[in-house]
Amino acid sequence: MPSSSTTTTTTIKLHGFAKRAPDTPSGSFFCQKLETHLRLASFPRANYTLVDALPFRQPKGKLPCVTLSRPGAADVFLEDSHFILRALAADGVIPDVDAPLGLSAAQRADARAWQAWTEELVYAAVVCTRWLRPANYARSAAALPVPAPVRPFLAWFLHRRISTRLRASGVGMHSDAELDAILEEWVDGLDARLADGRQWFHGGDTPSSADVMLGSLLMNCAGEEANPEFNAMWMRRERVRAYAERCTRQWFPEYEGVLQLLRKTTSLFEPSDSFKFMCVPPGVLLKAAAQLKAPRRMTKPNSLSKHVQAAAGAFAGLRARSIVLSFHDTESRLQARDY
Repeated sequence: MPSSSTTTTTTIKLHGFAKRAPDTPSGSFFCQKLETHLRLASFPRANYTLVDALPFRQPKGKLPCVTLSRPGAADVFLEDSHFILRALAADGVIPDVDAPLGLSAAQRADARAWQAWTEELVYAAVVCTRWLRPANYARSAAALPVPAPVRPFLAWFLHRRISTRLRASGVGMHSDAELDAILEEWVDGLDARLADGRQWFHGGDTPSSADVMLGSLLMNCAGEEANPEFNAMWMRRERVRAYAERCTRQWFPEYEGVLQLLRKTTSLFEPSDSFKFMCVPPGVLLKAAAQLKAPRRMTKPNSLSKHVQAAAGAFAGLRARSIVLSFHDTESRLQARDY
């Protein structure tokens, strides 16, 4: 356990993706997990600050990162949420939150297996649904907390970077149906875990690091509109939704929007048949630009309208245009407007 003098003199800068608002979850599960763990470890809220950062400026090319400052010592820069937490616990900055639970080696191994499942496969599948599905990509791009003029460029850059990594890992090569199967399997597993009435992952009255990890994923996804399919899956499960609400109340009672959503009896994240938005994935940009001079009425949906159910913005030369796709019973209409 860290001494009171340690926790009152040690400060942490948590470098992560910019939040849309202070009372909303981070758009990154790993950033959310790190902050949630600090709260479980009772690290003083006044002693850590959130610093907006971009992943491509970091040595490992990802977030979160941490700058640890202690009197009389040089600042220490740490990367990767898993190794950040290990280093903070090893240095006595935060306690081993699982130690008071008296977990057996088998229980710790069980939690580690769930962590690997969640972080390496399930969250990767969630990110695929956010960035590789055209309709969800439009939502992800519009939610970027940057000025509107640069948003399409940053969205394009992030899409290229994320899609390359997802495909290299293998997860991004799965079909939509296969990704949904991965997510549904995880929801089934968590629902079964909670079926005996337990409040926390290991049972008992005290949460553990496993609850931080699972709760952070659910909070992160509840705060995002770009993963409606996954939200619809787990919000239909009463036990899982109640678990997410319990985790949110435990560590982030200021997330009033998330709590209000979780109190609903039905999911608000059902994918809609049509909606309007302002951008399409980079892989579709050239097709979209080519359609700008196409006839405004088409009797058959083309390859673009087959995948996009939303308005989207495309850059043709130096002019940004918004493409709005409206779906009807037997035909789709492509309309282009200059902005």
